[in-house]
Amino acid sequence: LSVIVYHLSLGADLISDPQEKTVFFELCVRAGRKAMKASEFAEASAHFERAILLLGDEKWSDKHDTSIVLLQDAAEVSYCIGDFNRMDRHLDLVLQNAKTIEDRLRAYTIQIYASGARHRVREALDTAMDILRQLGEPLPTKIGKITFVAEMIKTKWNLLGKSQRFFTVLRCRRPQTTL
Repeated sequence: LSVIVYHLSLGADLISDPQEKTVFFELCVRAGRKAMKASEFAEASAHFERAILLLGDEKWSDKHDTSIVLLQDAAEVSYCIGDFNRMDRHLDLVLQNAKTIEDRLRAYTIQIYASGARHRVREALDTAMDILRQLGEPLPTKIGKITFVAEMIKTKWNLLGKSQRFFTVLRCRRPQTTL
C-alpha cells in the first residue's frame, strides 16, 4: 500500500477530480495507519502529511471529525520521531478546533507524553491539572497540612468497611487509554 501511495503522490498535483482526491486521501490515511502499526513512524508521518494537504481548506468545515483524528495521528507519529515542532503545530490545530473535551483528550495525552520526553515535568503536570479541571475534577495546587490530614481522614472514612473485592472491581472498570 505504501508503494502505491508513494507512486500516486508523485502525480498528486495532476489529480483534479474530487472523487479521485477523496480516494487518494483515504489511501494516504490507510497507509499512514498501517505504517504506524508497524512502527514505521517516519513513513506514517509522510502519509499523514500528504493526507492533511489533500484535506486543504475543507478541513474544518466539511470534515471536522476526520481532521481531528488525522491531526492527532500525525501529532502522535511526529512525537514518536522526535519532531516536536510539527507535533506542536498539529496539536495546536486540534485544540483550537476541537468542539468537545473528547476531541481534546488524545491531544492532551500526547502533549503530556511529549512534555515528559522533553523533561518538562511541570508542563506535563500543568496540562494534566487543566484536563482534570475541564472534566470537573479540579485539584488544589497548594494544600496545607490541615487540609491534607482532613482529606486523608475523609478518604479513610469513605473506604471504611470496603472489601478487597471492591478494589478489584474498581481496578477492572478503569477506563483504558490509548495513545
